[in-house]
Parts: sequence; structure tokens; C-alpha cells
Amino acid sequence: MNFAGRLISLYFKKVGRKSRLLALSLLFFITSPLYSQK
Repeated sequence: MNFAGRLISLYFKKVGRKSRLLALSLLFFITSPLYSQK
């Protein structure tokens, strides 16, 4: 359906548990300043 979501899910299938946690924390680090500005 949406390309970005499919790409992310494919990436998460390939990477291990540690990499997934790292990616999730990185995503949170990127998005949290955007939410705090509002």
C-alpha cells in the first residue's frame, strides 16, 4: 500500500534485535524534537 511502510517492515525483517532497537531509538531521537516544538 504505502512504499515507506513496506520498506521499513522489510528492513526490520532483515535486521536483528539489537539493530531494531537502535533504529527505533534513532527514530525516536529524530521525531521527539519535532513533537516538542508544537
